[in-house]
Amino acid sequence: MGAALGIAVEIGEVLLSLALGIGLAAAVGLRVFIPLLVVALAAYFGKIPLAPALSWLATLPAIVMLAIAATVEVAGYYIPGVDNVLDTIAAPLALVAGTFVVAAPLWDLPPLLKWSAAILAGGGAAGLTHGVTSLLRAKSTVTTGGLGNPVVATTELGGSLGLSLLALAAPLPAEARGYGDTLSTVGESLDQIRAKGRLRVGVYADFAPFSAAGAGGPRGIDVEIARLIANRLGI
Repeated sequence: MGAALGIAVEIGEVLLSLALGIGLAAAVGLRVFIPLLVVALAAYFGKIPLAPALSWLATLPAIVMLAIAATVEVAGYYIPGVDNVLDTIAAPLALVAGTFVVAAPLWDLPPLLKWSAAILAGGGAAGLTHGVTSLLRAKSTVTTGGLGNPVVATTELGGSLGLSLLALAAPLPAEARGYGDTLSTVGESLDQIRAKGRLRVGVYADFAPFSAAGAGGPRGIDVEIARLIANRLGI
């Protein structure tokens, strides 16, 4: 039971993190710096975790720099001629940023798996959305002489901001629906644990030497740590 619970929760967390990253990558294809700014703010306020190597993103200097870059980018797309130049510049940046935002929430996966998923899913989503909107802007430039480009720019801005916020918000109800019942059995407060006199810990049944099923019950390093914690709690 412990192994099944651990696997279910881990797979669910990976899928939710991947969905978060793909949503942000699609937003990156519309505006490069808006989603990065949203991620930085979310991490700064503790809404999403980041890998230790990316902790700088949740600092005030990084947030200020991203805010400035986002402002310049948004303003540039409303200047005739500059918007088409920005499309060319933003193409490789979107691929890199799309890969980055997918990799950021997958910080606990093995590097090969993490970066493979980030490049394929993140780079692909960002490249697709950027390519489509670039074609729309080019068509608008030809058919309206650039007069319709601000409409395209406003749509892109709204889409980037909306997708970024939706990507951060959407996994929360999904987590509650998919894993709420399971997690509620182990998500007890310290007072509840002490009142019941029992500490429940989910471990893998085939992950020796950390945890493994044995004739007398589970055994391994994780099991001993759990027992030590229980002893310290007096239960």
